Amino acid sequence: MSANRELPPDYSPYETITLCTNTLSRVGAIFQIDDAQPLLVGRGGDGHPLIWLQGRVAPTGPWLTVVKANNPVSFFGPNKRMVNVITDATRPQTLVMVGSVVVVNAMHDRQTGGVDISALDLRPLGLNISGDDHIGLLFGGNLFVGNKLSGAGAAFASVQFQTDLNDFNRRIAERVRNLFPSNVTPKQAEDGRLYFRGPESTTGAHVVVYVEPDAKAALDQMAASEREKMEEHLIDNLVTQIRAQYDPNKPGQYALRIAGTREMLEGS
Repeated sequence: MSANRELPPDYSPYETITLCTNTLSRVGAIFQIDDAQPLLVGRGGDGHPLIWLQGRVAPTGPWLTVVKANNPVSFFGPNKRMVNVITDATRPQTLVMVGSVVVVNAMHDRQTGGVDISALDLRPLGLNISGDDHIGLLFGGNLFVGNKLSGAGAAFASVQFQTDLNDFNRRIAERVRNLFPSNVTPKQAEDGRLYFRGPESTTGAHVVVYVEPDAKAALDQMAASEREKMEEHLIDNLVTQIRAQYDPNKPGQYALRIAGTREMLEGS
């Protein structure tokens, strides 16, 4: 559902959503990607969750309707995979299937009044989003397990990247440039995190580097000369961790997270 359009008139949101071990309370949207909300799960009149679902054939292509209020399109994608919506006759469960893949498994919780999305796999719809109650939620190359989010505009939003790095991230990228394959590019997120990203069709994010809030606060309180010295010490530590933990021949399924901590500063 496009963010700049009105929500469907028959969409009645759940106050609480359990999504692959994560609890979302009163969120505006589950996912926000560009200007679209590709998944809506609302209350159905017969007790079964109502699902609206969109997908993309190409990463920058138009959004295509896959399911509208539990009514599926016949086929999706160039391979013409059949789309089916199954509402269980014995319990308030809604399944969406694309071919043989369960892309959404949603169950209304009669006790809490919420909805439990216990399994999700939107990869057949061109979106790098998947998860279940065992591993958590994989979104944007990161794994989310047991998080509690409340009152957010969108619980999970795609990260906007830029290739112009700030001085701190540029110094890190220059020191580890020869460690990564040629198709992995350093990019900076809006919050300042440094991502080393490959093509979305392969691993996505290989490594994410960031400075924890208390370490940032400590740096901000330092005089310029002391800060420069501490930043250099922190960069040395982060680069050492990347070199020690990242294997370019065996990138993990999830991004390797390297954090700059206050303990690193205090140990200088």
